[in-house]
Amino acid sequence: MDVTPIPGEAIDPALIQKKLREERDVKIVAILHNVTWTAVTHPIDQIGEIVDKERAIFVIDAVSSIGGIEIRMDDWHVDVVGSGSQKALAVPPGIAPVAVGKKAWEKIEKRKEPVKGVYLDFVRYKKPPIDPEWRWHPTPATPATTLIRALHDSLKKIHSEGLERVFKRHEVAGKAVRAGIKAAGLKLLVKDEKYASNAVTAIVWPQGYDYTKFWRTLYDRYNLMVGNPPEQSLHAIEGNRIFRIGHMGNTASPDYLLPALGKVEAALRHVGHDVKPGAMVKAAQEVFLSEGF
Repeated sequence: MDVTPIPGEAIDPALIQKKLREERDVKIVAILHNVTWTAVTHPIDQIGEIVDKERAIFVIDAVSSIGGIEIRMDDWHVDVVGSGSQKALAVPPGIAPVAVGKKAWEKIEKRKEPVKGVYLDFVRYKKPPIDPEWRWHPTPATPATTLIRALHDSLKKIHSEGLERVFKRHEVAGKAVRAGIKAAGLKLLVKDEKYASNAVTAIVWPQGYDYTKFWRTLYDRYNLMVGNPPEQSLHAIEGNRIFRIGHMGNTASPDYLLPALGKVEAALRHVGHDVKPGAMVKAAQEVFLSEGF
């Protein structure tokens, strides 16, 4: 079963339901929760309910949402969540946190064929080795200890701030960036605000302007990198180049985003795009102030 959404649009849960009823042999439904290259957040709460009723396992890729966008694993019938350390968790890349629910564990432990290799054998992580000399070892192979300590530090900061506050901060950051982009007269790839990501914003590059010059100005003059580099053609949609501004983890705040938007504005003016000086920063700042940030 393959359901490919239109870039910039969320998956329709009704389509998932239709596919599952047409293809009764589907055992697992896997979906990206927050799509970084299109800046869409799919409605996994609605999809999870449908998948659960059809008795399939629901797996989500939450690499860019964990730590920034709420996921209610049990309430939304999500059976497996896979993530990464380098996005909203604000940790260097190198580790992949995974959460497994009860229904998925039952399937995993009843598996008849052994898993090839070590790293993807979840049972090895859940059950420590029988050998008493190895029971101190929490993983089947040497873990990236420095990254785990960094993750622990990041999680302490998240819990100190409070989950509701963290999720709200990301939500407001997304609204602020989108307001700034609109103030510059640029178009957002995601038109429905309900599905616009709180972690990243995708912008349609206006035709007739030099994107390479814009990108190099940001990078060389202002020490700011946005996705995507000029030589990367992967994220061109229907002939339009897409660039992205991330606002996740530590960067989901006015301290980072207001200066960044000011630089984006300056680079736009540098390539001849007509932007009123201060318009982007003003629009974003108004959002932050109105929400108490």
